[in-house]
Amino acid sequence: LTAIKSAKKFILAEYFIVAGGEMWTRLREELLKKAMEGVQIRFIYDDFGSLFHLPPKYDRYLETLHENIKCLAFNKVVPIFAVRLNNRDHRKILVVDGKTAFTGGINVADEYIGKKLRFGNWKDSGVKITGNAVHSFTVMFFEIFNAFHPQKEDIRPYLAPQDETKAAKPPAQPQPPAKPQPAQPSPTDGIIIPYDDSPLDKTSVGETVYLDLINAAKDYLYIFTPYLILDDFIRAALCAAAARGVDVRIVTPGIPDKKMVFRLTRANYPTLIKAGVQIYEYTAGFLHSKSMLCDGKCGVVGTINLDYRSLYLHFENAVLFTHSAALAALKKDCEETFSLSRQRTEKDCKRGFFGRLFDALLRLFETLM
Repeated sequence: LTAIKSAKKFILAEYFIVAGGEMWTRLREELLKKAMEGVQIRFIYDDFGSLFHLPPKYDRYLETLHENIKCLAFNKVVPIFAVRLNNRDHRKILVVDGKTAFTGGINVADEYIGKKLRFGNWKDSGVKITGNAVHSFTVMFFEIFNAFHPQKEDIRPYLAPQDETKAAKPPAQPQPPAKPQPAQPSPTDGIIIPYDDSPLDKTSVGETVYLDLINAAKDYLYIFTPYLILDDFIRAALCAAAARGVDVRIVTPGIPDKKMVFRLTRANYPTLIKAGVQIYEYTAGFLHSKSMLCDGKCGVVGTINLDYRSLYLHFENAVLFTHSAALAALKKDCEETFSLSRQRTEKDCKRGFFGRLFDALLRLFETLM
């Protein structure tokens, strides 16, 4: 809200879920105020993600509020079976004036700000980005918006330089040579790479980045994910990392939001635990964070879960950090979360014959969960 209130030129917002309540009411009011001030507002929400939370044709309603507001309900739900309905916009992006961007697991709904308790305490992660990396979020946004909204936008005004640098004036009189000065560090914070993933190409960028971090780990690897439905590549990489002595820890929710997905998540525990991977469940409530930290040198925060839908079917986005101060904050968050979580053991994972049979049947449908 603070960033939105500072907007002078434009605001771009894109979310999987938008639900009526205090968070959306406050956000909508501020967006309308800014539109009345001349700020251009562009908004995207996923039609399926918001299906039971917003009235029908809500995108058209928002556009009637002011001429400076344009809205897109992504991939509208139709009452017939269509494969394309699996391709949801699971991204969470907010861009203000091309100078500031936000992303992470946070949608626009009251459980994300603790005003609605559905599954106990809601644990999530988000990041704020400033500088030139923000332009990547602007490009991501308009790739979706211009592909599906009837009114196409020229993206160039949204990518204008943030500051105009004035040419230095020549000195009026000759100056003596300056004394040598010690080299100053570059005013950067490591390397920050925003990226997105699309089900429409042949490359699973989200999975590739995760695999790169898993395979690069030497000391420790901390992973937060609300769902743990693994393919053979990631499962093998995690087991191999643990086998070579890496401290691999995965945190999942202790309280489920989807019971069948929760059971399938737990069905992945035994193989990992036997290989030396430590599994924790966040006992205070539901963990919705999607992050990975590798040796304190690189990490990811974004929208990408460790499940089939996020890795292969959804439009997603995340940020890769290397040698950044943000990694220390991410590590501190991990350590605090471990203390609020319960470690699972092989004994906890024991199941009878019918339990194993049921889990095997669930795996037949894991690509749909």
